[in-house]
Amino acid sequence: MSRRVATGVRVAGRRRPHPPTIIGREDPPNGAPRLLGKGLPDVPLHRETTALLIIDMQYFDADRASGIGAIAAKRGLADTVDPYFTRIERTVVPNLAAVLAAARAADILVAHCRIAGARPDGRDMSPRYRHFGFVVPQGTRDAEFLDPFVPAPNEIVVDKTTSSCLACTNLDSTLRTLEITSLLIAGVVTNNCVESTARHASDLGYEVVIVDDCCAAWSAEEHERSLSGLHRNFAVVATTDSVLRALKEARVV
Repeated sequence: MSRRVATGVRVAGRRRPHPPTIIGREDPPNGAPRLLGKGLPDVPLHRETTALLIIDMQYFDADRASGIGAIAAKRGLADTVDPYFTRIERTVVPNLAAVLAAARAADILVAHCRIAGARPDGRDMSPRYRHFGFVVPQGTRDAEFLDPFVPAPNEIVVDKTTSSCLACTNLDSTLRTLEITSLLIAGVVTNNCVESTARHASDLGYEVVIVDDCCAAWSAEEHERSLSGLHRNFAVVATTDSVLRALKEARVV
């Protein structure tokens, strides 16, 4: 994958422009950032050190006719999960497809994470996943990515058996080898795998941006509660429009 360095330093007698910045939501942070008046700042987008991390956009938990959606329907809970799948279909899929296309056009590294185990009986899943009955063997329909998010040949694919994409995989070492320091995070579920990964990444020292309208939770309340606790605290929460503007600018920097 080709990389072109974009920094605000003089090169051959002229100054290259500074990288674009992803502007976070305007709502004030909660918790410690609010009390201390020191919320995390907006994040500059350096193409060579930024990665787009897409979480669990697979049939198991992002398609209403498969996996969790099918289980809910059999239990008579289709109406309960309808808001979640409707948001995925109407909001997350089109927005995230646009962000993915823009990231590819800007030569941003892309990594796709999914729930997938090596054992057909699910014994290699985390205790929490085993308790919930998550059995998603590699190579099955549930482990496949939704069509708009099938990885390109040069993109990273990470199979995980925990909520955090960084807890049970070599993703952190891979990102560090590639000198990635900033992550754009999107996918599902907002207050589970997205939040777990964002907090973990922040603690590991990454700058984290969560793309609000590229994520979904089981309810709008859970989605907003999760992002409210993360914003300016562990990550900067931004909209698709803000991220797309920065990615478009990054193409010409």
